[in-house]
Amino acid sequence: MNKTYFCRATVKKKRSLSVIIFIMILTCFNLENIRAGTIEIDMPGLSYHIGANSEHPAYLLAPLKLDQNGAFVYNPGLGIGYDFKKEANTSGFSGIAKFIYFHDCNFKPFFICGGGLRYRYMLSKKFSGDIDLSCALIAGQKWKTSKYNFFVLPFPAIRFSYHFDNKPTVGFSFTISPKSKLASAVGGFWIIFLMLNASFPISGTETK
Repeated sequence: MNKTYFCRATVKKKRSLSVIIFIMILTCFNLENIRAGTIEIDMPGLSYHIGANSEHPAYLLAPLKLDQNGAFVYNPGLGIGYDFKKEANTSGFSGIAKFIYFHDCNFKPFFICGGGLRYRYMLSKKFSGDIDLSCALIAGQKWKTSKYNFFVLPFPAIRFSYHFDNKPTVGFSFTISPKSKLASAVGGFWIIFLMLNASFPISGTETK
């Protein structure tokens, strides 16, 4: 069998697997919860490479780096997610699912597809804090070869949101990525991603 054909077929299968996993996460909750959940939009932006300095810099050729050591980098992208919580403005646990695409530090496409568990605590009537414990299938490149690797990483996050009256929420979150040698973007450092977030309750979502 042609080696190039085999590699392309393998990549297609792995991409299809990520889609299947995302669909399974969405359907593992009953239809009542799906109808009563919240659609979320995530906007990746700033990343911080923990420990990067002049003696141990991050990727110095990053086209969108914000400092000389490459510790801070702008990573544009967009994500969509779903929170299965029926009542968005109450404390408690809920399942979440996410798909995020952004440009890594070398401006290469990077994909995250996964889900997990969220605990929301209402800090006040209008403000909430979330702790997300998620696991994701990652598709990231080895920069020297432009080859995609597919692997799984934990993606915990802390999120803070402002709740409008019977309307969407807006906020921001910090997501932590462990380092992994399977992709150049996360090969050398643990990374903290700052994202802007918005959520939109769909028909059936209850608010108090």
